[in-house]
Amino acid sequence: MTEPVFEPCAKWAEKLAAPKGDLQWEDYKALTEHVKSCPACSSASSYYEGVKSLLRILPSPEPPPGLPPRIEQLWQDTRHLREINPSPALPQSPLREIQTEVKRRVQKKATMREGGETS
Repeated sequence: MTEPVFEPCAKWAEKLAAPKGDLQWEDYKALTEHVKSCPACSSASSYYEGVKSLLRILPSPEPPPGLPPRIEQLWQDTRHLREINPSPALPQSPLREIQTEVKRRVQKKATMREGGETS
């Protein structure tokens, strides 16, 4: 997978990198409309969706050894949730960490562009 062809607009970079469920409905609608008319943000949005698709095919992580029996049972009981819908709220899911890193990089690039620096 290659990086987006265009950098997203600084105004929309943070919202593009955020999980869609984290956005307020008005922000989501505005972002969707903006992406339809902005090639740079459309490219970035497609890239992020591709990354999410790749993350969904990652195998479910195994529990660390030595968990107390009750925690081990909870892990097993919720395994199907991690496999069907990788959730950023699950502590063992790498999704939240990756989203945070993508968001950090996008914000850094947007800040550098606004300051006149190049990346």
